[in-house]
Amino acid sequence: MDFRKSTDTLNKIPIQDIAAWLGVTLPKKGSARCPFPDHKDQNPSFEIKESGTSWICYGCNHKGGSIDFVKEYNKIDFLGAKQWLESRIHNGRNAAPITKRTTKKQSEESVKLDMHDSGDYSDVYTFLLMLCPLLESGKNYLLSRAITLETMEAFKIAQMPPQSIIPKLLSKFGFERIHAAGILTKKSTIDTPRIIFSWNSVIFPFFEDGKVVYLQARALNGEEQYGKWRNLNSQPKRIYNVDAITQNSKRPFAICEGVIDTLSAIELGYDAVGMMGWSAKFVPDQIRALRKKEVEILLDWDEKGEKGAQQLREDLNQYGVVSIRKRLPSTTATDLNEYLKEKRGLV
Repeated sequence: MDFRKSTDTLNKIPIQDIAAWLGVTLPKKGSARCPFPDHKDQNPSFEIKESGTSWICYGCNHKGGSIDFVKEYNKIDFLGAKQWLESRIHNGRNAAPITKRTTKKQSEESVKLDMHDSGDYSDVYTFLLMLCPLLESGKNYLLSRAITLETMEAFKIAQMPPQSIIPKLLSKFGFERIHAAGILTKKSTIDTPRIIFSWNSVIFPFFEDGKVVYLQARALNGEEQYGKWRNLNSQPKRIYNVDAITQNSKRPFAICEGVIDTLSAIELGYDAVGMMGWSAKFVPDQIRALRKKEVEILLDWDEKGEKGAQQLREDLNQYGVVSIRKRLPSTTATDLNEYLKEKRGLV
């Protein structure tokens, strides 16, 4: 069976039907208490989207489609959840009919959910990093951005090697798992797998609770014409260096825009996190931790950055987090990395 087709089919099953198979009562859409056994939800934090086939829990910070629901409830991996659902579909006694007709828009949404697994792929990402030591070209690029060797090592920065790493990834994890992890391009097939990061790209791992949960790469070697920054395929974006939020530190705390500015803030003596646009949001526990910190907003000093900083301050203020918008530290720099390079005489 074609993997992408079967995943799309399973993700069209209404969440309410899947919950019923698991012995849980949920509405067709709207809010409810989180049904996952390890989340003692006191308030309705769980929401089923309008389509009825995707969900999010604002309390435990999990979200996804129908397969993800089974995976989280049964505490199994993505492939195990698929097999569980397929067994229900093929078993006439337990299969729930897919009665709701999908509109074109809903069909497009389900395709977006295809391969969108918010599960744990830290073993895949960790293994990939082992295959990708930082090369001299990557070190030189980061040194040119005023990022020190010590910081490179501390943040486990890696780099795509000239030789293909796909055979080793396939041998260890198989096509379906590395595809679900977002490492391969959308058009990849079992016969023609293609890794999403170009050769020589500098890879930045995102850690949460010490585990690698996401990867982002900065293209080098002339590949910038196709986009400087590459993200995982169909994986939710994360906040860079998010563990800094729960660190007990007396250093000032900065919210930055992107990986390089976050590393720049750290070089300048901050604890810092980096936002990837505005698709990655703070969860309630992180918001509560931010209340104890001196939060400075160090987004870019341009029109877009100023608007983003204003919106971020308003969002944080709603949760009782006091923040300040740091003024432009230089008459020529437009972002934090440019300012760092100026301070270190690299411009």
